[in-house]
Amino acid sequence: MPKMKPIKACPFCGHDAVIEETWIADYFWVQCQFKQCHGTGPYRKTREGAIAAWNSRVEIREVEK
Repeated sequence: MPKMKPIKACPFCGHDAVIEETWIADYFWVQCQFKQCHGTGPYRKTREGAIAAWNSRVEIREVEK
């Protein structure tokens, strides 16, 4: 079994996040562990897909003045 990539911290608050699974259908998503944040990633059919979607971030660059 291939090793899953680590889950990045929440992009909104910086806290840890975990993988979750629906009990109705086979969908996965990543959710922030800080209860006041409610940061949630998109639903995907695989754990790896949910982690990849959560970990994908737009690089923020400083604008020259």
